[in-house]
Amino acid sequence: MYALEIKPTSFCLGKCWFCCDKDNRCVDISTSQFLKNLRTVVYELQQKELISNYYISGGEPTSRPKRLQGTLEILKELKCYPLSMTTNGYKLQECRDYILDSGIKNITISRHDTLGKEIVNAPSNQSLKRTMETMEKIDFSFNIVLQKSTKVKDMILTAELFPVKSITFLQLSDVKGTSIIP
Repeated sequence: MYALEIKPTSFCLGKCWFCCDKDNRCVDISTSQFLKNLRTVVYELQQKELISNYYISGGEPTSRPKRLQGTLEILKELKCYPLSMTTNGYKLQECRDYILDSGIKNITISRHDTLGKEIVNAPSNQSLKRTMETMEKIDFSFNIVLQKSTKVKDMILTAELFPVKSITFLQLSDVKGTSIIP
């Protein structure tokens, strides 16, 4: 059995210096073609009973709200569970209703600095927290990546702010391979 990772888009407004997709210059196919292809692939894999769980990621899946909505509708229709998603929270509020309707059980919020400054027009921490609190049926996890600009005390405050079940702290080195935190 396999996990199926679905990337509705490779587009992201983030400028995370370590992201493997940050220089992705792929042009998205039309939403209708993407959804048609998704339905076909998922159905065929289900017929062979190859998938044990479904995972939505990206780029940033909420950056294309209509495409994410269509993706979630297809996955719900085809009874694709368990279903989880990773997002930076960029348009979580805008996508809230159809995320809740989809049956997603787990969402990982991946923020690569404590304030979300790496994302153009990112929701404030308080706004993101309010949105998360209105989605009480979903278990949230949080990824916070230690970077050059990250202060540990700010990470702890951020971790205490959000209603999450788990937190992942990932420390990266700078380009020379030295630790970022002294």
